[in-house]
Amino acid sequence: MAAQQADHEKKMSSSYTSHKSLVLRLITLLVLIGAARGLAAGVPSIAPVTSPVPVGGYLVLAGSGFTPGAKLNFFVSTAAGAVNEGPLTPAALGANSLTVKVPASIPMGEGVAALQVINTDAGYASSNVVVAQLQGAAGSGIPTLTGIDGTALAASSVNPNYAIDNVETVVPQGSQVTLQGHGFDTVNGVAVDVFCACAGGKVGPLFVNPGNPGLSAASITLTLPSSGAQALPVGPASFVVSNRGSGGSYSAKSNAVSVPIGSRIRVMSVMQKGSALIVDGTGFSTLTLVNFYATQAGRMVNLGGLNTSGTPAIAIILVSDTEIRFAVPAGAQAGPAYVQALNPPFVPFDSTGNDPGGAFILAGATAGLSATPTAVATPTAASTSTPVRTATPRPATPTAKSTAAPSASPTATPATDDMVLMTGGIDNNPGSSALATAETYDSAAGSFNASAPMGIARVGHSTTVLNNGTVLIAGGHNSFSKRSMPSAELYDIKSGTFSYTGTMNSARLGHAAVVLGNGKVLVTGGQNMDFSAQDLAEIYDPATAQFIPTASMQQARVGHTATVLKNGSILVAGGADNSGLLGSAEVYDASAAASTPAGSMITPRQNATATLLGNGTVLIAGGAAQVGACSGCATASAEIYNPATRTFTATGNMHTARRGHSATMLPNGKVLIAGGLNDAGSSVLASAEIYDPASGTFTITASMNSARFNHAAMMLSNGKVVIAGGYNSASAVTNLAELYDPASGRFTLTGHMTDSRAEQGAGCFSRGTGSAS
Repeated sequence: MAAQQADHEKKMSSSYTSHKSLVLRLITLLVLIGAARGLAAGVPSIAPVTSPVPVGGYLVLAGSGFTPGAKLNFFVSTAAGAVNEGPLTPAALGANSLTVKVPASIPMGEGVAALQVINTDAGYASSNVVVAQLQGAAGSGIPTLTGIDGTALAASSVNPNYAIDNVETVVPQGSQVTLQGHGFDTVNGVAVDVFCACAGGKVGPLFVNPGNPGLSAASITLTLPSSGAQALPVGPASFVVSNRGSGGSYSAKSNAVSVPIGSRIRVMSVMQKGSALIVDGTGFSTLTLVNFYATQAGRMVNLGGLNTSGTPAIAIILVSDTEIRFAVPAGAQAGPAYVQALNPPFVPFDSTGNDPGGAFILAGATAGLSATPTAVATPTAASTSTPVRTATPRPATPTAKSTAAPSASPTATPATDDMVLMTGGIDNNPGSSALATAETYDSAAGSFNASAPMGIARVGHSTTVLNNGTVLIAGGHNSFSKRSMPSAELYDIKSGTFSYTGTMNSARLGHAAVVLGNGKVLVTGGQNMDFSAQDLAEIYDPATAQFIPTASMQQARVGHTATVLKNGSILVAGGADNSGLLGSAEVYDASAAASTPAGSMITPRQNATATLLGNGTVLIAGGAAQVGACSGCATASAEIYNPATRTFTATGNMHTARRGHSATMLPNGKVLIAGGLNDAGSSVLASAEIYDPASGTFTITASMNSARFNHAAMMLSNGKVVIAGGYNSASAVTNLAELYDPASGRFTLTGHMTDSRAEQGAGCFSRGTGSAS
């Protein structure tokens, strides 16, 4: 078997062809059809085919005008263009009906055929062309794919403009995938090839042998490689199944079914830098083709697409699956322009076309870098963390802190030493670029060490330490468009590397993520890709590496808090919706998968801190609120949520108004409040104070060595608190870190971070065990 599998790997079909567009395929098809057309009378006509054509079986065509010399042209859609597998001679023929045996040797290609009748004895008069689906005939030993992960073939599969089998879903990288269909060889086994935007053009063969519980006559379940040379990159892909057969030749192949890997292709924003264009989006690959609509001679023309030779007219530089770059095409004039990105086989694609809402303004080729990227859909941008007073509340990125579930008690299981993971954030370079870098703080050594980078640069993402030795990184934005992202990845605590995991059902920024009692992760709200607050929620299951939608929140929210209560339910409070600041709160019941109202806060606020206290109540402190005439300014107010009464009551105010601060539970049950931004004078704070639940008051403690806001703060198992990064002025980011010791009430400097970063993600775990500390 091993030798046959190795031999099969050499014999499997050729790599995915990237430079044959649908337009070129249709041209090829029309040329072949045109060559067959005659000028004689007696033109045949065929009716639409509504059932799949059985390869290895009989096809009956209804129509009119068939003559005794009628033949059937049988054009099969392939990655290399349309190929005529005919002409086929009818087994039975009448003036209005034609029956042909479709040879089992005909490849199904991309699962679609174009059919045309030619009256060879009547001047080669040709009929109309109809498009039909291809499937293997029952008993022919030919496998057929009809869906992926429960999603059936899209209607566009038999659309003459596309004529390619595809499913409108997304397969996450390294995930378990289930292929639906029929005719799979359960006796001898199957092989699965995935043609992709990767070295060699494909991954596989991936063998599923007899007796594997993932193999049945109607479905194949397998796990895609998540690392190494066989790992699938983000981009287009096509799945093909080969039945091994009794002779072990793997010659019976299914139709190829197209599906995006990782994420659909989208264009989110375009930024010009001199003669270069930087396109921000998702799903870009080495096969991406760009259409570029620009003004030329007073009209809008496409300067991209394909040349007559079938090669791309615009050469792109693939920076990552979220960024491509290319030079402004020659002849493009200043003014409105549009970018459309497509991945072969070009369906399904979800990118921005040439509509007025999708334009950006193209400057001359020598223009400088624009101050901000122009978002394609021209939405209202989310607020940044720059300390400027705002007249109205706007969604803002969340305070950079761990979004793992707070401890139910103020103490933690002792560990020999801890590791704190810092990911992404904004750096200190001009333009405040998003970071993909990551690093860990070793509490025993008191130093930071660079780790492997994330797959995608992120700002304002959630970081959740799971119970299985991994850390879930989800959402955020990449600083170019400020648009939220749906992608997620996992950090392996033992290997120190990141790998992609399932994609969220909704793009999110300013969301909240907490670990439930069953080890799953609840993700709520946040800003969607259109810069609007959303009420959608979903659950990440580490066992399946998938996000599953759950009950929506009572209200759309961005920048809200989410706190796991002692009874396992989750308090969701405050934030902002598209109309302004929110005071409302709700409780999500994990066992019932439902959310119910839980009263309202005394002060509507966004980006506050929420800390579970030892007595089971929750301290809500600071954040952006209505302060006098200023909406969205820092507040000093604080309040307590009581789960028993589902009410909020006032507690003592902080000594200083703060937003972008941190709140950390100490071993003695008190809460350390540190740093933040006070909008009065736009001052960045170094001050800190302690909240005592017994007295309900805040007292001033020693100040930090560096003023900072939107920093990270994590409590270590030795009782100290490490505080790192953040903005130390209105526009500067620091790499300084320090430790707060509750015993002395003082801050001391510790090792510097390897990168300056603010709005980063942070999570703390015990080294060796991988458990959250």
